Amino acid sequence: MRILVVTPWYPNERNPGAGVFIKSQVKALEINHTLSVISAEVDYSKFAFSSYSIEKKLNQKTSEYRIVVKRSFPIFNQLNYLFLIIRTSLQIAREFKPEIIHAHVGYPSAFWAWCLSVFLKVPFVVTEHTRPINNFRSYIHKWLTIFGLGRASVVMAVSNMLANELKQFIKRDIKVIPNIVETERFNGLPYPDSKVIQIGFLGTLNQPVKGLDILLKAIAELRNDFVLHVGGDGKLLPSYKALSKELSIEDKCKFYGFVLPSEVPEFMSRLHFFVCSSRSETFCVALAEALAAGRPVVSTRCGGPEDFVNDSNGILVDVEDCKSLQQGLEQMMLNFNGYDSALISRDVTDRYGQAIILRRIIETYNEALSLTHECNNS
Repeated sequence: MRILVVTPWYPNERNPGAGVFIKSQVKALEINHTLSVISAEVDYSKFAFSSYSIEKKLNQKTSEYRIVVKRSFPIFNQLNYLFLIIRTSLQIAREFKPEIIHAHVGYPSAFWAWCLSVFLKVPFVVTEHTRPINNFRSYIHKWLTIFGLGRASVVMAVSNMLANELKQFIKRDIKVIPNIVETERFNGLPYPDSKVIQIGFLGTLNQPVKGLDILLKAIAELRNDFVLHVGGDGKLLPSYKALSKELSIEDKCKFYGFVLPSEVPEFMSRLHFFVCSSRSETFCVALAEALAAGRPVVSTRCGGPEDFVNDSNGILVDVEDCKSLQQGLEQMMLNFNGYDSALISRDVTDRYGQAIILRRIIETYNEALSLTHECNNS
């Protein structure tokens, strides 16, 4: 099958962590299919009236295109961005001749894919990874998002929470297909040889959504000895380092900065258990990767994690509740050795491993193609 992927999130040299879960799906699909991936972004550091650049990279059976549009005047900026990425994508797609288009992230990808679908006369499906309100930056953003999602052959969400939120805006069935977790990368990771409890946190720190401030305040109240391993970079990192110093736990916190996707297994091997303290998550790949490594977890009830965190693999606590998180951490520190590491890892593989998720994605493509065939014959 020839699959065209369009997305605003995709790893690149400037931002290697962007959309790594989309890259995982592409890597899985390219084993038996031919893909072309087009990612697009606005470069807000450079101004031009209407200017863009495009980079091409050939990766095995996949051609990757990155469109970078320079920032322009307000309002015109977004219209120019949409026009340029749709026009450029159409040129690429006509040469590639896809059988189906897979859009990731409602804005701009749903509308973007719809435009390509109309010109190319092939179906498109959408996987939503972010909450609808994150796409609704203005009335026009909201309208374009809902318009595109409403015209897709199939809309997928990465968790039940996200599917329920989407149903409030688009009155249609939403198929829940989670992200692929590359579980084979985490098999058999050794536990740290340390009597001091090793706790892990991993996330982008450009926004407060990951709740690292809550975690730091919670662990400051712990009586047991521990080390907190913090992976992640972003504009809030300096303030979190300052907070650890203010709370007198600076010597117990190890800040790594950005952790490359290839280095995540090594990061997990240092831990006894992992923590997600987020205010909101639609899935949380890092949490699922910790489980793939056989580590039990403590997580807030922030949306996506409720689909896969349970009594057999971890503890769920209330969102934005420092006391609840502290209690969950204390309970885990006493009991992490009692969890069945092999069972935890096997459960994630059975639910989110490459083979199972890939099969569901291909079934969705075939469903979209079948619906299009029926419409053409009616």
